[in-house]
Amino acid sequence: YLVKWKNLDDSHNEWVQEEDFHDNRPIQRYWKRRRDQQKIVSLRKPKPVRLRLRMPRDQD
Repeated sequence: YLVKWKNLDDSHNEWVQEEDFHDNRPIQRYWKRRRDQQKIVSLRKPKPVRLRLRMPRDQD
């Protein structure tokens, strides 16, 4: 996981293995946020699409 430390700039960010976390609550919060975001995306209605179709003309 990419850890961004509070009150430090991005130069202090670091990749940390899950087993190296002393507390798994931040990981649980992360995955809950991800699930919640997916629910929001799936609940949104798609925008309608307008299509103009032309009927082919009969060629006599």
